[in-house]
Amino acid sequence: MKLTAELVPESCFYSNLRTAVSRENWDAIRRRAYADAKMQCSVCGRATKLNCHEMWDYDDELLTQTLRGFTALCDMCHHVKHLGFAQVLSAKGQLNYVDMVAHFCRVNKCALSDFRKHEASVFRQWRERSAKRWTTDLGQWKYLVLLEQLPKKTNSISPNPAKRPGDKRKRVVEVSLERDINL
Repeated sequence: MKLTAELVPESCFYSNLRTAVSRENWDAIRRRAYADAKMQCSVCGRATKLNCHEMWDYDDELLTQTLRGFTALCDMCHHVKHLGFAQVLSAKGQLNYVDMVAHFCRVNKCALSDFRKHEASVFRQWRERSAKRWTTDLGQWKYLVLLEQLPKKTNSISPNPAKRPGDKRKRVVEVSLERDINL
């Protein structure tokens, strides 16, 4: 299937990079994901409002979810990815679940019965995973969280102790941040 649901274990709800970094850093990451996808949904190809979706790998033996990257998704594809949350939104009248299911079937060229099988399978897996305590590994992006914990004073992390206030040169930390996430 081209479009699948990916349910996060309950102990990892809201444990993600987006909530751990500044708005500025998250905006840079999401803009990069949108540009990489040529400003269209990376699953269905729609050129519409996009969401930056964090992609995770799950190690069922070590009970660790590891961030592996980002992708651009339209609202409907993003709702499918977060199927459990989509059901919550639907119950509140904030999402037409039937339209979302129709989108899943259209993208995957499948029948409603295929969606129902997929839905049952991912919720079964979610219940099994949610019965255990998982940890989150931000992978190669964990340094962003650490960088944000550094003091904001330029001279406290400057490579040049003689650097004066007002100096326009970028700090080493900023340069490595741009290199590492290709800003």
